[in-house]
Amino acid sequence: DRPLRKSLHIVSWMVTTLCAVIGILAVFKSHTDRVSGLFPNMWSMHSWIGAIVIVMYLVQFFMGMLTFAVPRQSLTPSYKAKVLLVHKYLGPFIYVGSGVTIMLGIMEQETWTGCDYMVTEPDLTLFEHFNEIPYMCKVSHSIGICVLAMMMCTSFVFHNFGDERKDA
Repeated sequence: DRPLRKSLHIVSWMVTTLCAVIGILAVFKSHTDRVSGLFPNMWSMHSWIGAIVIVMYLVQFFMGMLTFAVPRQSLTPSYKAKVLLVHKYLGPFIYVGSGVTIMLGIMEQETWTGCDYMVTEPDLTLFEHFNEIPYMCKVSHSIGICVLAMMMCTSFVFHNFGDERKDA
């Protein structure tokens, strides 16, 4: 069971790495396209948080690979235990940071595409102007809600409930 979990863990993060590389390359390609217009790469909160998450992921990846995946006799069990504590902390933090970065990106895109509507008096009712929100903005809102729901579900699955969960 443990080797399978570790293998799934490694494979899922490798797929994540591939998706991140493709996404970053696409961003830099689109921002440096002279035909559609040059655009700064690190101008927004989405960019900065995303860069921090990527650096944290790389530290996590290399730390995990060098400590757990590559067999090395020089690493003591106590050292591995300390690295595992950091690894277990950073993993969920990076996961949530990735979700936050996605939602910041959606919000940034919605700002540029005009996901607002005209208000002539105080907008106090939650769904009063729902039909005035452009369709693509409703789609991006839905994607953001799905990202949040996925983060909540994943966090629930990986949370250690201790003995309480065994009784349920």
